[in-house]
Amino acid sequence: MSAYVPALPFTEPLTPETPAYVPAVSLPTPAAPALPRHFLRCPDCLEVMAVDVARLPWEFSQVQYTCGYCGRTGLDHMGRVQIDRLVKDRSRCACDDRCTSARGPICVCHCAGKNHGAGILARIYYTEDQGKVPTLKPANDNRRARAVKTAAEYLDALTKIRDAFLPLVDRRAKGEFLPRADWDRMTALQFKYRKAIAAKTHAARMKALTF
Repeated sequence: MSAYVPALPFTEPLTPETPAYVPAVSLPTPAAPALPRHFLRCPDCLEVMAVDVARLPWEFSQVQYTCGYCGRTGLDHMGRVQIDRLVKDRSRCACDDRCTSARGPICVCHCAGKNHGAGILARIYYTEDQGKVPTLKPANDNRRARAVKTAAEYLDALTKIRDAFLPLVDRRAKGEFLPRADWDRMTALQFKYRKAIAAKTHAARMKALTF
């Protein structure tokens, strides 16, 4: 039997001949939009992971997820998937510093006052609890063992080179004059340290950390 849906309240039952008769139509449920897929890399073990989330928990230019392989919290964002490419979303100000950091009320640029003084607006920051930092689970135990070994080897070498140049940095900070040999050693080790952190393969960073 067909269902009848009244368009107006009636006191008598509706029939197909009633002008207000409207047959019930079941509309298909719209599909939920797919979440963007982001690729992340652990800075210590270099394992790559993917997550489907609408919004990433950013803090100090790193995503606050915990690597399920080596336990490092704070992962590098490789990009968001867009067809066959990885892309990163950026934003920039429409005007330059002369407009956004202006100290007076007169705006003479093309924004017509829209962005005038926006760089010195007072902002209120607050902390909102979002729960425990999520851990991205590893794919299998073999990859976990390899990642733990890779991270341990890298962190050990990084600590050794840091311990080698930090005493020299402390001496320089206290105003002590460093002989040329000590100065060259300090700058060379600092260069190796920064180069290793910027490297994206384990072989490249371990090569940079040799001294």
